[in-house]
Amino acid sequence: MFFSFRNCGEDSDWTPDALKRVIRDLIEGEDKQAAYSDRRIAELLLEQGAVISRRTVAKYRESMRIASAPGRREFPV
Repeated sequence: MFFSFRNCGEDSDWTPDALKRVIRDLIEGEDKQAAYSDRRIAELLLEQGAVISRRTVAKYRESMRIASAPGRREFPV
């Protein structure tokens, strides 16, 4: 675990597994020509009430074997 339950924000119900599910959902729903950066994912999570650093987003993404934004970006042919 990269951070404790309390570090997700006071009175938060966010668990690492819940954060990973939301990160995966955000990535699956992103525009593949403009993939979200780890910073943008952290901002989107903050909008949902989860306080998480960019670096933690990166660690979770890597642990799920999901490529970084440049690796997920698709270009039209």
